[in-house]
Amino acid sequence: MTQDLLVPRSAESYPRPLRGTLLYGILWLMLWGGYNTDFGRLLEPGFPRNALDLLHGLRALLPILAGWLAGLMLLAKGTPPRRTLAGPLGLLALYALIGIISSLLVSSQPLTAVYWACQYASVILVLWASLSEVDPLPCLSRLMGLNWIVVILLAAAILSAVWFDPEVKLGPGGLLVVQPSGGGASPPDQLFGMATTRSTGAARYAAIAGLAALARLWQGTARSRLIWAFVLLFSVYGIVFLQARTALLAFLAGAFLLLWLRRSLRPLFLAGVPVAGLLLAATGSYQAFWLYLTRGAPLDPTLTGRTVTWQAGWALFQESPWLGWGFHADRIFLTGQHMHNALLHALVQTGVLGTIPYVAAVVGAWIFVVRLYRTRPLRGLSPLPIEIPAVLAFFTIASITESTFALFGTPWLLSAPLIAYVQVLAWQTRRSRSAIGVAPRARMCCVQPRLLAPGAQGR
Repeated sequence: MTQDLLVPRSAESYPRPLRGTLLYGILWLMLWGGYNTDFGRLLEPGFPRNALDLLHGLRALLPILAGWLAGLMLLAKGTPPRRTLAGPLGLLALYALIGIISSLLVSSQPLTAVYWACQYASVILVLWASLSEVDPLPCLSRLMGLNWIVVILLAAAILSAVWFDPEVKLGPGGLLVVQPSGGGASPPDQLFGMATTRSTGAARYAAIAGLAALARLWQGTARSRLIWAFVLLFSVYGIVFLQARTALLAFLAGAFLLLWLRRSLRPLFLAGVPVAGLLLAATGSYQAFWLYLTRGAPLDPTLTGRTVTWQAGWALFQESPWLGWGFHADRIFLTGQHMHNALLHALVQTGVLGTIPYVAAVVGAWIFVVRLYRTRPLRGLSPLPIEIPAVLAFFTIASITESTFALFGTPWLLSAPLIAYVQVLAWQTRRSRSAIGVAPRARMCCVQPRLLAPGAQGR
């Protein structure tokens, strides 16, 4: 069961030394250590107020430390292989570099802006360090599995707090509000000394947990399938309960793509869609879903009430169109607002110069996904794990109302290893075909993320 969760099926034939696996796992957990905290805690008057405040303040430095250690590892290894610097990760590194330059030259708070830019770049450095290994796919597979564990725990913790803790409630706008009954020291918007999340954030965790469970639902023992089925049902109920509309639509798109790519389920999927549609119509579910989607108000096609922030962000971008205003520019220049749109966020932070490689990286990652899906894998090469296109589809759609790929945060930590995996696998496939002169043939299907027996690849 543990291996089912940690390792996609395609990676078993690539054994990794335990020491290397633990090393990159520790670095990745250090990146996660910066979750829901920020550098501003260290600059507040009276810091630290207590031991918990000190812990959250020190956590803010963990991603920077992880990036620094990964950078030292890269320097110790000498010249990195071409697959490390090229491709989508290289373009995103250029985006980060331009962001650091604009943070230093343009931002009114350069220290804060550079901090967020370096956090973003730290993720790339850790991945670059893993990509510089002789065979990086096993390490990336385990980082992906580690991400699924973390996100399942986050979703379970937040939803359990809302359901079972009488002090935690969903306030207006979906914000989790904590009201200590005993008059505790924590402010009403903090949980365990951290700022609470909105329903959209909690639903994002539930959605990714659901997609990871769906990818593993037809493999393994009966016990493991039962556990994954429970995770899937828990996740879907959590999304509906939190009424996160973008997360719901993105989850449905990711689930549709995942089921379609698993070719053995296509007949059942195609036969079940019209039957399910008729049942939903007969039970009045469409009308109920429309009310759920609009919340009783006129339909907002953007599924967000932040169009005013988008207008302000567009105006801010026009004041510095080439370099932008540095990382964290929305918080700094728009009185604490968050852009909630990945493309506009990139424009505001890095201008046109940074947004071009940013967009090219996302588009390039999808081009690699399509090529890998349409090409039969050669013997000895790993097929594409099925959860990668599903989760990438989720974050691509969610980027309409979230800053996915553009800023350090949970979406970036979850999506960056997927992009790295696609980049390495595409590089290996292209190199192998060039070496033996094999033309692409036939369409392949993504594989389920469980283990194959040694030597089963390419059969």
